[in-house]
Amino acid sequence: MNSQQSVTCDLDEAASILRTALWKTQARNPARATLNYVLGTTMHMRYLRTQMLSDLEQLRTSFQESWDSENAAPTLRIGAAARAAEISVHQALKLNKALSAESDLEKAA
Repeated sequence: MNSQQSVTCDLDEAASILRTALWKTQARNPARATLNYVLGTTMHMRYLRTQMLSDLEQLRTSFQESWDSENAAPTLRIGAAARAAEISVHQALKLNKALSAESDLEKAA
């Protein structure tokens, strides 16, 4: 196993631990927003290595849930909102690029 595969496995393990902690944390607990934020950050690091759209969607969702938590600290909510917006823009650009490439293929055919 090379170092990049090792890092991806470590990120998978971290994400699994965070998902378990989220599952065990009550909805109105402020710690849930922090766990979502850390999960989003973990999935962002994983996405940078894998470029998988499922990772991109999971990290956007995690930041969105962190922002939606009314019991979280304002600075955490603001940071999560900024990250969610950044990821949404990235998703839109990636989708636009994919649609453009598809259109180019149709024109070439």
